[in-house]
Amino acid sequence: QQRRGSDDGALLRDLAQATLGQGLKSPAARVRMAAIAGVEEAELEDLADAVMALLGDNNPQVAVTAAIAVLSGHPDAAKIAEIALKNDDPAVRRIAVTGVSKKVGMMAIDDIRAAATDLDAGVRRIAVRWLGQLKDANSVDTLRGRLRDKDDGVRGAAATALAKIAMSKPSKLDLAG
Repeated sequence: QQRRGSDDGALLRDLAQATLGQGLKSPAARVRMAAIAGVEEAELEDLADAVMALLGDNNPQVAVTAAIAVLSGHPDAAKIAEIALKNDDPAVRRIAVTGVSKKVGMMAIDDIRAAATDLDAGVRRIAVRWLGQLKDANSVDTLRGRLRDKDDGVRGAAATALAKIAMSKPSKLDLAG
């Protein structure tokens, strides 16, 4: 017998799975993207096939969100993410840079550095932030260049990234440079 007010974990998981499963089928791209993120966060393996089916979604933002979610579990996911890094839509590139940086990290450092010079300030800001998160001392020149970026958010992210690198690898960084 359960205590009053306690949660039934299995029931809550089933409810979450049913709700996210419906979200994956929604006609609204934002709902599909949120559902993918929920499936990934909750690690609902029963919905993995439904997420993988969205790799072929007509909306490139949904497709790249799905690709990032199943990056290590589907043979086409890495290629979709790689293509998304060069997509015409900056929103798609932002999703791809965030996901690749988070999931692949240093193995994708060249792609992240390239994104730091993207035409879109949002893409540059995300890439610069991740270069700092990854504490990549080999990206110092790229980050120094972003200190002169026309976007103040990118400049701030570059200063923060350089500070993170300097704190983690002081011998690798001459801040006077």
